[in-house]
Amino acid sequence: MRTRLLSAAALVVAMVSGLAGTASARPGDLGTTACTLPPDRDIEVTKVVHRVGRNLGVSAKVMLAGFEAGWVESHMNNLLCGDRDSLGVFQQRPSMGWGTPEQVTNVVYASNAFFTRAINSERNHPGFTAGQIAQDVQRSGFPDRYDQAETKARALIAEVATKTTRATNNDVTGDGFAELVVTQANGELFQYANSYNVNPARPYGARNRIGEGFGQFSIVRSADLTGDGYAELIAMRPNGELLFFENNTNANGGVPYGSGKWTGDGFNVFADLVLADVSGDGYADLLGIKPNGEVRYFPNSINGNPGRVPFATGGTPVGSGFDEFTEVRAADLTGDGHAELVAVNATGQLFYWENNMNTNPEGVPYLERKPAGDGFGIYSDFVLSDVSGDGYADLTAWKPSGEVFHYANNINANGRPFGFGEPIGEGFQIYDRLI
Repeated sequence: MRTRLLSAAALVVAMVSGLAGTASARPGDLGTTACTLPPDRDIEVTKVVHRVGRNLGVSAKVMLAGFEAGWVESHMNNLLCGDRDSLGVFQQRPSMGWGTPEQVTNVVYASNAFFTRAINSERNHPGFTAGQIAQDVQRSGFPDRYDQAETKARALIAEVATKTTRATNNDVTGDGFAELVVTQANGELFQYANSYNVNPARPYGARNRIGEGFGQFSIVRSADLTGDGYAELIAMRPNGELLFFENNTNANGGVPYGSGKWTGDGFNVFADLVLADVSGDGYADLLGIKPNGEVRYFPNSINGNPGRVPFATGGTPVGSGFDEFTEVRAADLTGDGHAELVAVNATGQLFYWENNMNTNPEGVPYLERKPAGDGFGIYSDFVLSDVSGDGYADLTAWKPSGEVFHYANNINANGRPFGFGEPIGEGFQIYDRLI
């Protein structure tokens, strides 16, 4: 898949398949010098660059260096052309060792490549300005341009700084890429690290055992409940007791979850629980789905509730008719920070509901469903999470045979979030559920 590139049109196909993330396609063949800068930034590219820098924990100076370089080189657009073989938001050259054309036009990869070099530059040259750090990374023939772009770069950072905080599903390590989390029937919890940047065709490789005792729970879900970029867990016992597992991966030697904390009773009135950031405030909320199809919304109030309990009892009705669906999940499909809803019915039809909480009457997030695909009845379970790190949730599903498939999110390219699934693993029949 996506093994070579011949033209800008071929690269657009690669982008539509989910590799390159958001992009601004330019006319002409790859590597031509006839490449006019767009007049304005691509907001989606700009958000991805900021998110990558934030997830890497870069300093304010290094973040500024990234935005100065991005504005000077491409006006923060994922260009398919440039001087000689320069490509992408930072105009990185494959011939100079920056990566393949596919890689440097992947906004996440390109941003990681820039920022990791910029971090080293700042460490080696603490007196450098942001523009000098950018020049040290880029090796431009026009070294003064980056500092001259400081005002514009700061404005771009300010524009997206509040738009890249999002409650991530399954991002156990806080790096912006969702891990794959599974349980075995004996209650053991395992995490597959995400190496999408290294091998997008097989993002999940070695597994780590990160917990035990989860066999006592009828439902386990993962998302960022605390707003720190690390996914927590909630788990419900059959008696309706809900427990909350904070993510302490940095304090516990890489083991994220310790003992659970009580967070409520009576949740066994729900046939399913869905965890995602419905309100767009950076904290995952809870949706409870009753057997009669009623949906109730529990906003996350962890910073206000006594004992930092994320959810109060009761919930607000926000939907009905969901009893026709066998699986319901939620995550941010559109990159705006608000979780959309996705459900599959007994015939294998997939639907999604856009989140219009800020415009719908009385703040109800989900009203109109849209078709999102057919043939999903072959899967026994699926999760929504950002596998590629571009800010848009992808779909990961598995068959009873143990094969795992990845559906890249292409909502900006074709209006529907998911196209064709690609196999990314096998042997997962030893597990009893995806988290």
